[in-house]
Amino acid sequence: MFWQVVEGMDAKQRSMLLKFVTSCSRAPILGFKDLYPPFNIHQAHDDTRLPTSSTCINQLKLPPYKDMKSLKEKLMYDTRA
Repeated sequence: MFWQVVEGMDAKQRSMLLKFVTSCSRAPILGFKDLYPPFNIHQAHDDTRLPTSSTCINQLKLPPYKDMKSLKEKLMYDTRA
């Protein structure tokens, strides 16, 4: 579901999401294969909370939202903050 939401984002939203997770708004010059540590998603357990990130390890901590609308709203709220 996460990747479906990302596919529906425009370039600016994707850039904001990338910055939220990695602290860089652009992908590495040679692509994500050279991102170190690699981008990863950790499942958080409380779906009442917003997603969080650990930029030092390029990790998105994502609660298990029930639908794509909720997931996108929460991600967009976080990335604009």
